Amino acid sequence: MLANQVLTDWLAIHQAVGLNSAMQGWLYALSVGRNYLLSADEWAMLGSNSRQTPVVPACLQNTAISTNTRLELRQQLPRNSERFVIVGGGPVGLMLAVALKKLFGPRIVLHVLENRVNSEGQGTAFTRSWPINIPVSEFMFFNHPSGINSVAPLGEYLPWTLRELEGYLLSLAQSLDCQLVYSNEKTENLLLQFQPDLVFDATGGRWRAKGQLKKECEVVLCSSDLETVQGYCAFGVNPVAIAPSDARNLAVSVYDNGDCRPTLNGVPLSSWMLKIRGIPRHLGPVLIEKIRTINHDNWIYVWPTHLSSGEWIAFFGLRQNDAWLLQDEIREPLSFDQVRDNLSKLSDPRWKIIVKVLASGAVGHHSECRVDPPFLWAPHLYIGDGSGWPHQQGVPVIPVGDSLFHGHPQVGNGLGSHLNMINLLIQQLQRSNG
Repeated sequence: MLANQVLTDWLAIHQAVGLNSAMQGWLYALSVGRNYLLSADEWAMLGSNSRQTPVVPACLQNTAISTNTRLELRQQLPRNSERFVIVGGGPVGLMLAVALKKLFGPRIVLHVLENRVNSEGQGTAFTRSWPINIPVSEFMFFNHPSGINSVAPLGEYLPWTLRELEGYLLSLAQSLDCQLVYSNEKTENLLLQFQPDLVFDATGGRWRAKGQLKKECEVVLCSSDLETVQGYCAFGVNPVAIAPSDARNLAVSVYDNGDCRPTLNGVPLSSWMLKIRGIPRHLGPVLIEKIRTINHDNWIYVWPTHLSSGEWIAFFGLRQNDAWLLQDEIREPLSFDQVRDNLSKLSDPRWKIIVKVLASGAVGHHSECRVDPPFLWAPHLYIGDGSGWPHQQGVPVIPVGDSLFHGHPQVGNGLGSHLNMINLLIQQLQRSNG
């Protein structure tokens, strides 16, 4: 069966590539961002504050279905076809749908389930205008007449926002006869209707139920890997503040649902961050120069995007009290002008310098600056075998994207690494299928 081959190849790629990609983010947090990791007291406060407690998906219930009904549903498939279902219609889910459909064609019937639905039962418009940092080479296997290679030459980066990428992938998936299902109905009910041979979880980790702690394990990170971190110094990272010492105290908590989470001295590895995007092209170098003398603890990381506007993006470390304060004020992306006073009032006096730089451009130059709500980076890594979803009824579920692991935003090993793993999967499947 194709489903068995896909599962086998995916687990092999995850062992070879996924683990290293996830741990690169942990290494970055330990070496570059260690000054903004939550302390034991802060983590305890986080758990007691209902506003900040990470949302845990409710345990989904199994629903019985008769053997006759199963047989009827299976008979609806085209002859010699298997049914794949991808839960989540974001960029990872859509790219996976396109890749699998191009590879297997009529040998699979492929459904993409998406719960971003408007009142008319239609999919809502993509709204995430974040710049992406992905080379065109990640999309070369598409080989489509209106392909991505017509947007930018091979070897360059895609000059798109996430919204533009999602729109492109959606139209491509529809042209390949991938069946988009927009519904707020419970996922397990939809799966009962489709009776898939294989399921992919592309929900960003929001679908799998919370697991119970099973054991603690030590982790060994190679100190020589710190050399890769040095490349970030061009974007404001202070090399003096980089040190591998804490890596010796890293461990992972392993849960019975296949998840594991890194801990440092018994405290889950996590940190609050704030992202400012749309920084005008001419202010990027000014900001880099300004922070060289104040970034002793690697508080800020700045890099240029590949959008045609030439805008820059900046990530800031946040103390927990400041993060909570901004959460009350920034519940959706706001313009810099709307939040500049709030930023100036934060406990770190360096914010006044940043606000002054961003406000120093000509009138209208910083109008496209957007400040996103603060977020908590609390990484996880799935190390299971395709089980751990209480509703799967014997059908393996393959986590992809952030359901597999959370990359560190400043390392850029999120979407880019997830798409790379899809590429590797397709290449391996091509070899397996001759």
